[in-house]
Amino acid sequence: MTTFQQALTAPFVRAKAQTVSRGRADNRRFIIILGAVVLLGAMALLALNSVNTAGAFEIKSLQKQSADLQVQQQQIGERVSKAQSPARLARAAASLGMIPAKDPVFIVVKSNSQASSLIAAGGSDATDTASGARLPR
Repeated sequence: MTTFQQALTAPFVRAKAQTVSRGRADNRRFIIILGAVVLLGAMALLALNSVNTAGAFEIKSLQKQSADLQVQQQQIGERVSKAQSPARLARAAASLGMIPAKDPVFIVVKSNSQASSLIAAGGSDATDTASGARLPR
């Protein structure tokens, strides 16, 4: 190679040598930064997975609690239905010394200007048992 050719190629050789060494340093920095980003991403995924798993356990626990409460509500509803049955109410009333009414009478309350009346369960006017008079309807 002649000196002229060396003079022409020398800046490119130096630039190439500097670029290679700078490129290796940049590659190391890039690899370190990329590794840190990948590591942080993996840690974030692990944290999200842990939170998701804890939420799933809580949901499962709440679903079991809800199912238990539904069973309990159904049992209470059945007990209330049994307690409200006419036969059971009649037995409870008899145990308290109550007797069934032979001719039940209902009081119909009207507005202030009209008189109230007693109506027998059959729908006809009732009579006042003390005086024997028929009460107006």
